[in-house]
Amino acid sequence: MIALVAVLTGATPVSVSMSGCAFVAEEVRRITELELIRGPPRPLPVTLSCDARSLMVTVDDPVTGKTLSRSFPKSEVPERGGERYAAIAISELVEASWSELLLPSPELAPAAKVTSEERSAAVETLPTRRVRLSAMANGRGYFNSGVVQWGGGVRAAVQLLGPFEVVADVLAESGRTTVTGGSVSADDVAGGLFAALRLELGRVGLLGALGGRIAGARLVGFPDDTATFEGRTVTGLLLGPAALGEVSVSLGAVVLSLAVESGVLLRGMEGRSDGSRVTGLWGGWLAGTFGIGWRW
Repeated sequence: MIALVAVLTGATPVSVSMSGCAFVAEEVRRITELELIRGPPRPLPVTLSCDARSLMVTVDDPVTGKTLSRSFPKSEVPERGGERYAAIAISELVEASWSELLLPSPELAPAAKVTSEERSAAVETLPTRRVRLSAMANGRGYFNSGVVQWGGGVRAAVQLLGPFEVVADVLAESGRTTVTGGSVSADDVAGGLFAALRLELGRVGLLGALGGRIAGARLVGFPDDTATFEGRTVTGLLLGPAALGEVSVSLGAVVLSLAVESGVLLRGMEGRSDGSRVTGLWGGWLAGTFGIGWRW
């Protein structure tokens, strides 16, 4: 899966050589390429040197034509997960070098043989916008009961490593459906948490995510004839797994998005009349969301 992502997005290939370090070079390379995903395809040579006191990271940046080095105290390098520490150190050093391409000074010009496409890829890889926050309008329909809800909320996405993100949202939804003898409103406040994979193709972003949703909900009955039917309120907890797909367009820092979510409630709730189920929130659902947000 990771290799497929790298191929599709043109990750910067990294070669790692080590002197005196106990890291697994292949793991350092893998994590670094995830961090520098969507970067220029020019190979990036990296050297890691370790002694009793420090870790030295050296990068020969082919985009700017510079050799960069940074030393880290050995006490800061964790005994477990040292490969990730080294990979983050490499990516931060490279990103600092590529950020110089944003400056107009001729002294910071890229290497002569680097194409404009490679320079653009280096700049676009810089982690200038790792957080997205969106306001949303959404609709949700339940297949089994026919209840349709409308509402809105906020959604946040945080980039963790390369294309991998965590997405969380909070929604308030309400709907009303007609039943024998009256109507029932279905209201809830729901939260979702998803692990996501995001690919950016220019201004267009594609996101796929798996996670779950939990909600506090209530059903309120409104009888047409109070002499015949009694209106009651039922409250409960909804819980179930969900899958999320999103297409977004970035206009600078502004992001417009369309998302589709589907899932199934493992724990639902019912509205009953004379012992028979008349409506409720249970089973599978399908939701659509339009969002407008900001990223930084």
